[in-house]
Amino acid sequence: MYKVLLQLDEDSIKQDKNYNIKDIYTEIDNLYKKAGCYLLNKTNDKYIYTIDNFEEAPARLGAPSLKIRRASWFKYMKEFWLIHKSSYNSNMLIYEDMINIDEYKEVPVKDENY
Repeated sequence: MYKVLLQLDEDSIKQDKNYNIKDIYTEIDNLYKKAGCYLLNKTNDKYIYTIDNFEEAPARLGAPSLKIRRASWFKYMKEFWLIHKSSYNSNMLIYEDMINIDEYKEVPVKDENY
């Protein structure tokens, strides 16, 4: 399963009068819904989106993510990761950084549903 984890710097957005947090989250949600993805989990200010179709997941999660990277409010993104199981080690997750492209980290799987 592929997932996108994102977190905005809500305190900085509140200080910037040009943006409304609710509008940004609505825009993010609409972009992922339009691609056939859904909100899997929300914990505090961390949001996780996914799609059930494994074969289409990278493209379907990637398209809205690229649009988000071009948004004027993207500068307030604290975390933005594409998460998937390692193809070399099923006990590891790969977190591909979508803020700092070409950076990634490997994390042990703690939960079967990760």
